Amino acid sequence: MKKKKLSIILPSYNEERNIKDTFNTVIKSLNKSLIYNFEIIFVDDGSKDLTTNIIKKIIFENHKRINIRNKFFSKNYGLGRAFKAGSKLATGSHVMFIPTDNYHPYKGLADIFKNMKWDNSILISFVKNTNQRSLFRRIISKTYTYMLNILFKNKIKYFNGLNIYPKKILSKNINKTYGFSFQTEIIIKAIKNGCDYYHVPTILRQRKESFTNAFRFKNIYQVFTSILKLYFS
Repeated sequence: MKKKKLSIILPSYNEERNIKDTFNTVIKSLNKSLIYNFEIIFVDDGSKDLTTNIIKKIIFENHKRINIRNKFFSKNYGLGRAFKAGSKLATGSHVMFIPTDNYHPYKGLADIFKNMKWDNSILISFVKNTNQRSLFRRIISKTYTYMLNILFKNKIKYFNGLNIYPKKILSKNINKTYGFSFQTEIIIKAIKNGCDYYHVPTILRQRKESFTNAFRFKNIYQVFTSILKLYFS
């Protein structure tokens, strides 16, 4: 296997308040988990606040000790597009993305890193302290997961977590979906092609949850249509 190296994509859109703390938490978790061969890939998805400037400052302050890459979009394309751009820049044997909303605490990330198998299977993380999310979001998430497992005859615990993919899997199953269902597309295509997977529990940070863009009508429609295309393909 290619030398073990983890590429971490940090996609952002208007995260000026959270992106630096997210970066520091990621680095702390990697060091605690004894993962030293890694790279950070910032992908700013057309932020309109100071996020881009903060990223540039982080790169300037850390580029001598940490391998950092970056991609800045001039407009907002969506999380799936940001992930795709980051994965194309990735040079590691394994690739993951971490949202820059600082919602994933140090311990939760460390739990994932410590349980990596570094093989050709997909690490699929799932949240064990689901009470940190609203009841509405928990119901929607469980319904979405249950529906997908019925349609595609799988037993995935959660599709939209902090998953870690072998780079060669992404090269074969690079997502065409740019909306919130891009990981669903990657996982289902990979499993169909014979890829194995394993589950790892993680935790979320306790904080007041605001309305997420995932539940806007436009995004719900995109998710629904992408699942239909995936099913009939």
